Amino acid sequence: MFSHILAGTTSIIVRANDKDLGEWRTTYGECSYQGTWWAPDSRKYVIALKHADRDYLVLESLEYNNSSNLSAYLSMGVAMNELAEYGFQYADDGMWPEIEYQFLQWSSDSTSMLIYYSFFDANQSLHSGYFWYNCENGTVYAPFELDVSQ
Repeated sequence: MFSHILAGTTSIIVRANDKDLGEWRTTYGECSYQGTWWAPDSRKYVIALKHADRDYLVLESLEYNNSSNLSAYLSMGVAMNELAEYGFQYADDGMWPEIEYQFLQWSSDSTSMLIYYSFFDANQSLHSGYFWYNCENGTVYAPFELDVSQ
């Protein structure tokens, strides 16, 4: 796999080890490439992209030939678990806070990924920590919030 940038556009070409499967090409538009992390089973990977307005994580599945905005799925998973009780509140305008995510590692079975998060809640208090995200069923588990008050 390699990436290249043409006139501000990031493209990825993935070549399969099996020559009969060929290659996949994905163009992500005007953004900069930040990194790629393959799952241990080599069937999917996460790519980090920096757009003008924010950073995004994208989950690419070679098995199902699809791409998804992982950052959006992470926010939905966070809102539906116990992290919501610790400050993940709607802002005054009814919108979710802008959450920054960083991919850290895959689980050994390739079903989950360890994610770092940080955001300011509706009261402008900073929250950050880690959680596991299961990309097969969309659940967040084992959240750990860091104590940022010190």
